[in-house]
Amino acid sequence: VSKKDTNPISYEDLLQFLQQKLKEEKRATQTVKKEITVFAGETYAEKLENFERKVLENALESNNWNKSTTAKSLQLTRNKLYNLLTKHNLLK
Repeated sequence: VSKKDTNPISYEDLLQFLQQKLKEEKRATQTVKKEITVFAGETYAEKLENFERKVLENALESNNWNKSTTAKSLQLTRNKLYNLLTKHNLLK
């Protein structure tokens, strides 16, 4: 690992870089574990319901809870989106 200039990287820079990468990896691992546990120990129907709700939540958050944009991003009609939001108690 080296900087853009021709100076060699310092031990402190390398240590800081590796610590940051380790933190990022831990966060990613925790996120994956959290997502996996959402679906643990449930019936198939419950897993589908939870998955559907999670897809809706993620889409809403990534679209700043704009329902028109969310419907378009999921390729749903606004009516279908509202029905799903009602079903999962996600209407604000």
